[in-house]
Amino acid sequence: MKRQLSGKSTQKAAHPNPATPGTEQRAEKDKKIIETGTFLPCFCPLCSESLNENDQVVLEVSRPTGERGTIRLSPYLNVFECSSTIYIPEGEEVEGLYCPHCRQSLKEESKQCDECGSAIARVMIRPFQKDTDFYICLKKNCHWHGIGPEAQQEMELGISGFKDPKDQRELVRTGTKLQCFCPSCNADLVQGDDLNMVIKNKEGFIAPLKLSPYLNVFTSECSLFIPPGEEVEDMICPKCGSSFWLDDKYCELCGSKAAQLKVKVSSFDVDFYVCMRKQCHWHGLSEKDCRMIILDDSSEW
Repeated sequence: MKRQLSGKSTQKAAHPNPATPGTEQRAEKDKKIIETGTFLPCFCPLCSESLNENDQVVLEVSRPTGERGTIRLSPYLNVFECSSTIYIPEGEEVEGLYCPHCRQSLKEESKQCDECGSAIARVMIRPFQKDTDFYICLKKNCHWHGIGPEAQQEMELGISGFKDPKDQRELVRTGTKLQCFCPSCNADLVQGDDLNMVIKNKEGFIAPLKLSPYLNVFTSECSLFIPPGEEVEDMICPKCGSSFWLDDKYCELCGSKAAQLKVKVSSFDVDFYVCMRKQCHWHGLSEKDCRMIILDDSSEW
């Protein structure tokens, strides 16, 4: 029996949230880790429709200018590949992201990016078979993302990314305007915001083709209709008439024919290859040039 003084117990009151040594450390250790490179099934938080399509996250995007288009993001954690049907300048905060199914805005008005203070958007991901809020920054090339506070008690995101080069090679970032030249006559193929060439279809008809010269901006204009997925017969210099097609080079994604351009990077020229099949966005460099240059988001053109 415990002794008492003045009718009051000498026993100390228990802490309302008792914790044994190491509890917090064990809780952190017990969290599930969403590792870099993990595929994230993404859904609209408003209509619950899937946002994944052909190994990409597909959303609608609007700029402050009112221009609207489609943006495709990588569904793999910390893989920052991105393409858009409209040009979005480096560092611009887009006006909003929208579900392509219900057309509702995914912008979170009450939250901001933890890194740059820009607006953010919310989608739902389903790691470990549990729906979780996932936030992304609306500023181009700010790679911040995060999960909600409740989810943080159970899981955490891997922090290492795939797109931060750790060597001395030069990184050509998405949105960079490429200086493109004919490998035969060295003619400048870029005028204003257009990369100009001529294409020939399988029926032998030819027409001018305008592409975006900005890395990973996928816009095109041509009077000749080329069905999606069809491989063009040839790509030709509009100045000297030489073919860009290489008979010993093929697309590393779909196996179609590839064309070669010259691109000036810093003080030297590199061989730049593009797929000749419509809507295949592959591009690449020669093995020699890859020792000096890295293309941002280099699995797509």
